[in-house]
Amino acid sequence: ETGGYYALLKRGGKQIRRSLKTSDHALAKRRLAEFKKQINRLNNSSDLAKVNFREFAKHWLEAASVNLKQKTVARIESCIKGLNPFVGALPVRNVAYRNCEDWMIKRGKNVSASTYKQERRILIAILRTAMRDGIILDNPAENLPTRKIGKPQIFIPEKEQFLQLVQTMRQADIRGHHGANLVELLAHSGMRLGEAINLRWSDVDFKRGCFTVTGGEYGTKNHEARTVPLFPEMRRLLEEIKASVEVDNKSGLITPIKSARTVIKNACKKANLPDFTHHCLRHYFCSNAIEAGIDFKVIAGWLGHKD
Repeated sequence: ETGGYYALLKRGGKQIRRSLKTSDHALAKRRLAEFKKQINRLNNSSDLAKVNFREFAKHWLEAASVNLKQKTVARIESCIKGLNPFVGALPVRNVAYRNCEDWMIKRGKNVSASTYKQERRILIAILRTAMRDGIILDNPAENLPTRKIGKPQIFIPEKEQFLQLVQTMRQADIRGHHGANLVELLAHSGMRLGEAINLRWSDVDFKRGCFTVTGGEYGTKNHEARTVPLFPEMRRLLEEIKASVEVDNKSGLITPIKSARTVIKNACKKANLPDFTHHCLRHYFCSNAIEAGIDFKVIAGWLGHKD
């Protein structure tokens, strides 16, 4: 009816029909030849034909996790868990766009844009591997629509606000005091939270005037350690912590807490400050460095940015 050419081929007892999306005979012949090559790459192994998405995803993650941090693996496991009710029991070769669309409609609209984006990305990645292994011809998830993620508003503290935040936290209980130390550690070093909570006394060289950011067990975001100058405020803070009776000599960690989110939130509310977060303090460090006239490339190096 449309005048276009179609390919009709058989592979492993299964009939495969596809539009060649052209009414030009010569072009249709070239596309048919390419389509035949794709069909020939399909693997008709009985084991692969039976493997369901859940099993295939598990195997895929085992292979992928070799080069991933444990936190990333846990995040991917959570994504696969969200996908399994919709495609988990299906043989991989039978996963169709309508199944992916079912996930999008029933789950995608009820989760955040960030979660939707992550699960969509993992679904596409798993099915790409199935294409590579010759289980499927096309990736049905590639055509799933994306969702725009709104950028969170980041409030950068002014110096007076920062001092007020720290003072308010220190007036609270012992956790508030530890929280204030962590807040200052972030603000005076430019480290990410995961890097700061893993900083050890052995990483600090008071003599040479520097400290090394390793990120601990999981490493830094770009998997590279970096050495940063021991800035005056950073030195002052570390010396005060070291002189206190609260130093945890057993673990060697500079801060005994993993987060100050709650105490920051409570202090901001009490002092009538904007909703500052751990990451705001990294921006605070960067802002102060720029004001001090430090070269952007130098700041990027201190922050652990590649660009």
